[in-house]
Amino acid sequence: MRPRGMVGLLLVLSLVLWAGLIAYVNMRSPATLGNQVVLLLLVGAAITSLVVPISLLINQRLAGWMDSGAAQRAWRQGLLAGLLAVLLLGTQMMRVLTPVLAVVLVGLAVAAEVMLGSRR
Repeated sequence: MRPRGMVGLLLVLSLVLWAGLIAYVNMRSPATLGNQVVLLLLVGAAITSLVVPISLLINQRLAGWMDSGAAQRAWRQGLLAGLLAVLLLGTQMMRVLTPVLAVVLVGLAVAAEVMLGSRR
């Protein structure tokens, strides 16, 4: 798929997921574990589908349009951002999120991106 088509498709998917998340939050009580898991999955998918096109456009702008690894980097960065959002939201829902833990989790995500980005 061409990068522009992927960007458009992911932005539409992102809008659908955010609308679904808003509807889900307004219609369901977050009291049960099942509802919380679905909420975390929706948040992770929505964040991932929002970050991937943005990251793809930034990576292509910085590395050039013909860079073959830009799409892989964008997917990796989007998945890391989605996973980080789910981890932060999950720890907040368990009432164990502190500023120190948040900084450690962000640092781990950045370190993972640097390590994965530097391998050849």
